[in-house]
Formats: sequence, C-alpha cells, structure tokens
Amino acid sequence: MLQIGRRLCPLTILSNISRHFITREIPIDCSNDLNMVVLLGTVNSVNVHDSPEKSYAIMSLTTRASYKKKTGYGLAFSNHRIHIFDVNLLEKVRNLGKGDRVCIQGTLSAYPMMQPNKLWVHCVVARTVGLYLNPVDDSESADHCDPELSAFDSTEDVEVSTFVSRSSKTSSSVD
Repeated sequence: MLQIGRRLCPLTILSNISRHFITREIPIDCSNDLNMVVLLGTVNSVNVHDSPEKSYAIMSLTTRASYKKKTGYGLAFSNHRIHIFDVNLLEKVRNLGKGDRVCIQGTLSAYPMMQPNKLWVHCVVARTVGLYLNPVDDSESADHCDPELSAFDSTEDVEVSTFVSRSSKTSSSVD
C-alpha cells in the first residue's frame, strides 16, 4: 500500500493510473479499489461542525460480530470513526440519532494528529449513508394492504403443503 495525501491506494492501481493521471488526480471512483469499506451498525453519536469555510460531520458507529466459543456463542463489538464531508450526506446525517441502524459505504483514511503526539487517526470517509430498516412483519403488511389489490391475489385459497420430519432426533416414536 502507498499513501498519497489522505488516500490509501494499492501500488498496482497507482502504476496503472500514472500513465493517464498525475498521482494527485487519482479518480475517486476506482472500481477495482481495494480501499472500500461497507459497515452496517448502530449510531452512537453524530457531531456536525458548521463553519463558513467547511462543513463536516464525525459519526461514531458500533458494529458487532458473532463468534463461536467453547461454551456457546459470543459477540464482539467494534467502534468506528466515520467522517462525512459531502453536503448531501450531511443533510441525511443531521437527522440521525443514537440507536439508528445505518449502512455506510466509504474508503479508509488516515491523517496525523498534533505534532508532539505523532499519532495517526484512522477513519472511514463516507461516500454513501443509508438508513437500515428492518423488514416489514406479515402482521404489519396485512394492515397496510390495499383491499382492491388483495381481491386479485390468487394465493389466498391455495393450500400450502407441510413437511413432517420423521427423524429419530425430532420425534420420540417412529411408525
């Protein structure tokens, strides 16, 4: 990996791009870019900074991963720092609150903090932000169904066959 400014790019992409672009003019949308991140998580906090020169937002996002242990299953939680610079995305992010589930697509980025510390901050720069909605329950969809459309539904009278398992683990008696 090679770092140019605030963008990390694989060296092979840079060697192919350098024939057509100066390295400072790397296109934002590299279809074969290895530096793409997709996160689905829960919003912890959103801090929007408005100033005359530049508006941006910093979002804290928590993701979880399940894993198997000897005694069962466990959950591992990770916190991610998301930076939003796009004006259209800022309007979406302003309306988000703690606990909202979102899907973030973006790129990895790193920048140095203050000189005495010599620390690097790693974050994800968001390209798209989407609100993640849970699927509609069958009981909820029946309430919102248009009666004229349900008259044309031919699946109401169809009988659905059921599958009965006769394995020794699921039933105590076998015929």
